[in-house]
Amino acid sequence: IGHAVSTDMLHWNVLPAALQRGEPGNYDEAPLWTGCTIRKEDTLYLFYTSRCSAEQNANSISLATSKDGITWEKYEGNPVIRPDPRYYYTNENRTKLSVHSNNGWDIMDCRDLCVVYDEEKKHYWGYFAVRRPAEECTQTSVIALAKSYDLLHWEQLPPCFCPDKYHCIETPDVFKMGDKWYMLCLSGNHYGQRNRTGDPNMFGRITIYGVADVPEGPYRECFEDSVLVGSM
Repeated sequence: IGHAVSTDMLHWNVLPAALQRGEPGNYDEAPLWTGCTIRKEDTLYLFYTSRCSAEQNANSISLATSKDGITWEKYEGNPVIRPDPRYYYTNENRTKLSVHSNNGWDIMDCRDLCVVYDEEKKHYWGYFAVRRPAEECTQTSVIALAKSYDLLHWEQLPPCFCPDKYHCIETPDVFKMGDKWYMLCLSGNHYGQRNRTGDPNMFGRITIYGVADVPEGPYRECFEDSVLVGSM
């Protein structure tokens, strides 16, 4: 996980990596994937996607903490999030999908945690990419919802964004603008779908968005074509 510091958001000083992958055999021995960082009181919480060779086609969400943003300590209870079988595909009930150029692998998605603090309810919402049991591949890819009071223990809830038309949605980002809540997600033909935007010139990767009245959703696409940014 890279690290850079700025005083004006324009000029950046690159520092040594904030976090390295674990030793061989560890839960995070493979290259680390995306997540987010959030401050709680005097501590920074860095969530990241962890993977290992023992479960090559599965991923989970782990945590490291820091007081100064320079030195990070991995949480002894990692991973902090694995899919809840009540709602999502897990190690026990994975499905074979052709996704991310993997032909027929058993995929267990669980990555890209985005955390938002709910000022009204005084707890944290977590959003992450996952898959749920469904009849069609495009129905399996959803954004999961989780709730936490301490950023260590997470209660998973049913998915909050289910567009049911994309082969894969991932890397959610959630924020409030005006009186609505917005969720951005990455998708695109790269994942196996074709021409889901209604625009024949927009092939490759796209960023879509959903809108909700409250942070926990449900998030819904407002238009038939809710593409915010497209590669073409």
